[in-house]
Amino acid sequence: MIKIITACDDNPRYVEMSEICQSSIKKYCTQHSLSFSFRQIPENDRRAVWYKIKFLKEELETGSEEYCLWIDTDAIIYNRNFDLKTLTASGREIYLSKDILGLNTGVMLFKKSDFNIRLLDKIWGMTHCFNHPWQEQQALIELVESNYEDIQKKLEFVPQKILNSYVYEMHGKRHAEGEFYRHSFVVHFPNLPYKIRIRSMKFLNNVSDYIYRPGGKLRPVLFGAIAFYVSSFAAVERFWNRQRRSISKRMASTRHAF
Repeated sequence: MIKIITACDDNPRYVEMSEICQSSIKKYCTQHSLSFSFRQIPENDRRAVWYKIKFLKEELETGSEEYCLWIDTDAIIYNRNFDLKTLTASGREIYLSKDILGLNTGVMLFKKSDFNIRLLDKIWGMTHCFNHPWQEQQALIELVESNYEDIQKKLEFVPQKILNSYVYEMHGKRHAEGEFYRHSFVVHFPNLPYKIRIRSMKFLNNVSDYIYRPGGKLRPVLFGAIAFYVSSFAAVERFWNRQRRSISKRMASTRHAF
């Protein structure tokens, strides 16, 4: 069996995202008879992103499930018909994806094993990564690059567009290997303005409600229109930001003229 885990602190903006994330996970777990755990991130001396490492380790140590799937709070499960068991056929210890920059820890599937418990404990102790912009992700990257305990043979990279897809147009980029498409299991919205993330997550969660009816039958839908509509959220935001900056500059130059 597989347990799905997510977490959030008490930041109101992240709480709103977390509610949407949890909604999508609960619907998926109900359909596939999986267990789900939400964890509250405490105030501490390290950034909240590190707690995915602590919570995964605790679940692997104390839980009975064979695998634990971590999903960041700014992501949703989109394809509710996706069978997670298809990922684990190779019997590897870890499954994750690479985005356009490299390894990404937003969505990770860990097998219950002594190796993974040691690995997560090792990552938690890599405090030198506190000053790196990628935080715990950088810690895992360093261990993969150094082939910690032969990790490269225990790790499988799943195509990003399946496990941890992005709407790359929202970032002003193109990356076919990771682009959100009709069969994406998870769609993730990292490094975007809060209101854009929330609006996108709400919209696609509602779309998923519409498409994946009870019984698992797909309703016909124009996927291209959905992807375009979501990407337009960021495009509109960028337009208005440019307009606001332009207005501010004109106002500043007018003030200086007097």
